[in-house]
Amino acid sequence: RGDVKHIYSFNNPKKLKYTLYCNEAISDVLNVEYRSETSVYVTIHYQKFLEWKADEERNHLSLVFWTTLSDGSKSATYIDPDEIIEKGNIVFVKKGQKITFKGITYKVTDVEEGTVAAVKLKTSALTTVKIPAQIEYADRLYDVTEISSSFCKNNKVVKKVVIGSSVLKIGENAFKGCVNLASVTIGDMVRYIGKNAFYGNKKLKSIVIQSGELSASKVGTNAFKNISAKCIFKVTRGLENKYKKIFIKKGASSKIRVIAV
Repeated sequence: RGDVKHIYSFNNPKKLKYTLYCNEAISDVLNVEYRSETSVYVTIHYQKFLEWKADEERNHLSLVFWTTLSDGSKSATYIDPDEIIEKGNIVFVKKGQKITFKGITYKVTDVEEGTVAAVKLKTSALTTVKIPAQIEYADRLYDVTEISSSFCKNNKVVKKVVIGSSVLKIGENAFKGCVNLASVTIGDMVRYIGKNAFYGNKKLKSIVIQSGELSASKVGTNAFKNISAKCIFKVTRGLENKYKKIFIKKGASSKIRVIAV
């Protein structure tokens, strides 16, 4: 995750000398070059990606550079994102930032841990939705740990959904009203399925659940309400009876079949 080089510059009207403050996100400053009298050109080697840190006194996000004064002392200079005049291929990622990857919009949930949530379909033309275990953005991999509420609610096009092995949570109403959805595969890390998650998907006849961590308290009300009565659930061997009780309690027909994978 990281281990890349980036280059950018910023205005330097006071002609100050700079050395970069290296916090935990940065491995090494490869070069600080004074390209002109009023700008600084910096090459940085990143061990992790840099997050803009909130400066409480200045009440905005900033990057800290240290100025070396003639007497040997140092003072902090704050560089605002808007003041950077050449970014090269540097990307500053912050919590809540939206990322689009292969037709799906994701939101950064934790910069340090490198996690994102799938929040919505960017395109309405996808018939097969694959939510991967990881996505790549600006040379870094992010784990997809959540599918947000109403992710593709009332979608009329999607027929198949595959949920990757890093996803821990499927939000409320995530796939509610996907009237043409026929097949769902849920990865082995899912711990929680929100209420109404698959409500009203009457064509849904095949659900593979690889996770062995579900319980009645971790599956929301009506999560499987009004899916096909002929739906076949495929689960880990030994969990057939336990899971069938949960699925029926959460809205599935008593006619469903639950079999071992």
